[in-house]
Amino acid sequence: MKPSLICLKMVFVILSFCLICILPSQAQTADMAKNTVFCEFGGNGVFYSLNYDRLLTSSFGFRIGYSYYSLSPTNASSTLTIHVIPLTVNYFYGSGNSKLELGLGVTYSPTSTMQVPGLLSQEQITVNTKITFFTAVIAYRYQPVNGGLNFRIGIVPAYGTLSTGSPDHTVFISSNWNNVFEYYWPCVSIGYTF
Repeated sequence: MKPSLICLKMVFVILSFCLICILPSQAQTADMAKNTVFCEFGGNGVFYSLNYDRLLTSSFGFRIGYSYYSLSPTNASSTLTIHVIPLTVNYFYGSGNSKLELGLGVTYSPTSTMQVPGLLSQEQITVNTKITFFTAVIAYRYQPVNGGLNFRIGIVPAYGTLSTGSPDHTVFISSNWNNVFEYYWPCVSIGYTF
């Protein structure tokens, strides 16, 4: 069976489970702190991301984040610039301040560019790519019900693809990579709930 088909089935099963658990929830969130801003290291933003998280009920929420990287190897004159936007829906299991967080999402990098020197010293060649990967989140989350310091630790499995607007994309992809990747990335975050 193809890895992409396995991944899609896994996403469907997890999403179905989350919906079954979320729909019956009638919990009131009027007295809960619903907003969280946090910095995540690893996880959906790969190296780091700044995020906003909103609780819709006591057991269901969503998150959006952003990260930016600009890398220049020391022995090369090329520059790699990456913008990353993680989006996630989350299900929280447990009561009080400590919860199990289960999430599904997508991380999108719409404007990754690599500039490499051209034939002339003043010329730069820009290669644009788009990176999309589907993620899951399995984490322990400490979030005070009435607000305060927030902490998470967990793992993020991801499966994704890379596409480029350039016919020659050997700068990014080796011949055995086939534009598909998967990884299991740890995540640690700290933030503030209000």
